[in-house]
Amino acid sequence: MMDSISADKKTVVFISESIENIPGGYRAKETNRFISNDEIEETFEIAGPNKDSAVYSKVKLVRQR
Repeated sequence: MMDSISADKKTVVFISESIENIPGGYRAKETNRFISNDEIEETFEIAGPNKDSAVYSKVKLVRQR
């Protein structure tokens, strides 16, 4: 579900309600940052039960013209 969106609408954060095929208590967070009309940065974080989240993957998507 969407957790937050920045005032400039360039950063959107999603928080998991559950994660398929992973034991209960784990949480996931995905942050999408719109850098330009041609670039998006996506950060995916995961946290175990009673743990802080840590970055699992970070990618930059660039439209090729």
